[in-house]
This record gives sequence, structure tokens and C-alpha cells, in this order.
Amino acid sequence: MKKIIVIVIFCLFSFFTNAQIFTGVGANLLFPHKSSAQRDFGGGINMYGGYCVKEKLDIGLDIHYSRFVAIVDNYSLYGLKAFAEYRFFNKSVQPFIGVGGGFFEERWKMLLDLPDYTQNGFGFSPVVGLLFNNDLMEGLKVKAELSYTYVFADTPISHYGFNVGLRYYF
Repeated sequence: MKKIIVIVIFCLFSFFTNAQIFTGVGANLLFPHKSSAQRDFGGGINMYGGYCVKEKLDIGLDIHYSRFVAIVDNYSLYGLKAFAEYRFFNKSVQPFIGVGGGFFEERWKMLLDLPDYTQNGFGFSPVVGLLFNNDLMEGLKVKAELSYTYVFADTPISHYGFNVGLRYYF
């Protein structure tokens, strides 16, 4: 069994060494569509990384944290999702479409020292965006995207988002 695991890991490693690794960070501006609490706009950060499997196809993992202005205290949304993005051209500006799905947690502080309210669920997030080359550094790109996130939970959560960040291909 150990030999099979070692062979599978070796095969996966050799497959992904042909792919280009990337990482990135971004800042989000979010506008709610539906939620379990009255909330206004929000903002957050995200970090991600992944592989460029083929010339125009990226896959990866994204971790994000967002805070919202809301009627309740400390309203936040955490997420961990897998994503795939397809880029259309290999030019200085590359439009892309993508989809992601994963685990989300909604949380806020209750009144009168009661335990925090939390709600977990699976969500999906389609995106459209642009990657821009820059002259500062080879492999560094500026990313701008529009997204919609919907979380399947006891009380569904959804919002629109605008994300701007940096992506670096190694």
C-alpha cells in the first residue's frame, strides 16, 4: 500500500511540475443581495494559490474573510473554496471566466453576552474578470473581477462582489 501511495504522489508531482504555480492576494468590496441579518456593504481580503494546469486554465484554493456594516455587531463571513478559471487570450489583457465552490461561515455577535450566532453552508461563486500584465516584474499580474456568491444554508446568504488584487505566476 505504501508503494502505491508513493507512486501516486510521484505521478501527481511530475504532472504538476509541468504546470505553473501561482499565488495572490486581493481586496474585496461586497454588496449584499440576501442574508439572515440586515446588512449593508462590506469589505474583506482574500489569499489564494493554485496551478496553471494548461496554458489558459487555472485551478486553486481561495481563503477569504469579510466584514459587513450591519444592524448586528461584528457581522463577518469566512470562506474556503476551490476554483477554476479559464483565460481567453495570451495578450497583455486577459479576460477570464470562472466558478468556485466551497465552505462558508456567517457569524455575528449576539446581544446580552449570549454566544455568537454562526451559520455554515456550502456555496458557489461564478466570476468574470480581467488579468493585466505590468512592466514591474515578470509573472506579476493585476487582477480585477466581478462575482456573485450564493451560500446554501438554513437562511441563504448572497452578495455581489468586486475584487482587485495581485497574482504572481512562478
